[in-house]
Amino acid sequence: MSGRYDKAIVSVVVDKALYSFDNEFDYYLPQGVKASIGQRVIVPFGKGGKKRVGLVTGFKQNADYGRLKDIYCVINDGVILGDEALRL
Repeated sequence: MSGRYDKAIVSVVVDKALYSFDNEFDYYLPQGVKASIGQRVIVPFGKGGKKRVGLVTGFKQNADYGRLKDIYCVINDGVILGDEALRL
């Protein structure tokens, strides 16, 4: 299979998402880009795709492919929240 469906899907909690601060949003992780749970990423969010910092909270096999966007990049400062902190 080729195209967008080959990309990994990550769940992200987006910082400064006023009405959705406790929701996870799904994004494609571009091919060749690696991310870990607890790592920060830059994602397009809201109308116009404003750049926002988010936190990777998980990985998925399936999502609503027609509505997902690619993350812009992974912030390479390591994992800032481990599994135990994310469960809180």
